[in-house]
Amino acid sequence: MVGVVHVPFGATSGAARGMGRKLTSLYPVATRWLTSADRAALYRHFTSLEMTARRSRFGSALTDDAIAAYVRHVDFGRVSAIAVSDLLIGEIVGVAEAHLDELGRARRAEIAVSLLSPWRRIGLGTALARQAVAHAFSAGASRADFHFPPDSRAISAVVRALRGRVDAVRGYGWIDRETCEILRFPPIRLVRTDRRSAAWSD
Repeated sequence: MVGVVHVPFGATSGAARGMGRKLTSLYPVATRWLTSADRAALYRHFTSLEMTARRSRFGSALTDDAIAAYVRHVDFGRVSAIAVSDLLIGEIVGVAEAHLDELGRARRAEIAVSLLSPWRRIGLGTALARQAVAHAFSAGASRADFHFPPDSRAISAVVRALRGRVDAVRGYGWIDRETCEILRFPPIRLVRTDRRSAAWSD
């Protein structure tokens, strides 16, 4: 889906920073589910994360080589990943992954979210995570798990925003299908609020 997203005043993308420009209120983005053809783009996204963000996403600050190995072995038959791309630079700026696993009779999903720094704190991470969780529940998962460093406030905030529960000491959050209404949430979409701006829908 192609549209525009409202970005708070002062936020800059890598391309905009390079040109010394700030984003306007209209910014072109696209959302889509990734396939095996997107490995190179996914690699570029992960290696663009700073070390603290890599630790939040992977549990440790992976090197570029380790990220390359991870991306190379992603099984897109088991992992569903939805991404938001910056159409001005043609790169992925945010990804939410749903890793589906069979544990006995229960099907569980592990959710992982990553965003480039300029795209944080505008609700985009929550919107991506919500879509990944909804997809996992639709695929039959009974619980969506989030694992993160105990000092990662961003991921715990995402879980709470999705009405999940958080054990901050263990660095673990979860959302139970039976106790949430996430399947009622609409998929990510971009809605035009007027000719000058747009916003993420909730």
